[in-house]
Amino acid sequence: MDFLFKKEKTFAEAVERYLDQVRQCNESFRKAIAGCFGDSFDENFQTCVNEVNVKESKADVLRRETQHQLYEGAMLPHARGDYWRLLEKLDKIPNKMELVVNNIYLMNIPLPETYRESTEKLTDAIYAGVMKICDSVSLLFSDLQQALHAAIAVREYEAAADNVERNLIKAIFVEEIELSRKLLYKEIINGLGSIIDNAENVSDRISIVAIKRKA
Repeated sequence: MDFLFKKEKTFAEAVERYLDQVRQCNESFRKAIAGCFGDSFDENFQTCVNEVNVKESKADVLRRETQHQLYEGAMLPHARGDYWRLLEKLDKIPNKMELVVNNIYLMNIPLPETYRESTEKLTDAIYAGVMKICDSVSLLFSDLQQALHAAIAVREYEAAADNVERNLIKAIFVEEIELSRKLLYKEIINGLGSIIDNAENVSDRISIVAIKRKA
């Protein structure tokens, strides 16, 4: 039993290192989005995009290393598949962050200043939801009830973000601008919304893991 406990502790520490990288990616992502309004990107935008790329890559490495521990016998056999799938779903969050900021940068499409307030409300919900989902995963190893509460809170952030996303897209399509430009803006906003959607998917997986651990 001591051997199994030690392996679980080592696995939990590896998960925490991975979560820390996801949190850092989330920080850089938020800063990048804040710098993409107006006629051109602000002076820090490219730096923040590069930070997202670096942190996403580091997170990817840490995720693979953490999953490898499952191959080596971390956690009880019946739980390994659940944790593997949880990490796979969680990794879609930094992946999508990287994709969104790179699309904005490569297409060279700053968002109009008139969209700043609504877009920042959306990114605030994304930021809070991703931080909460990281906390929820971390709590799986110490407090299952609190892990479930945190997972439920993520769904509230997703609902708020979904409302902002719909209203923002509606506003885009009443603007007197080219249809092609409207579609590009919509693609960016949908990309942002998909990040919090991924966080909600992780919350569903957390609920499954927590319920099985309590059983």
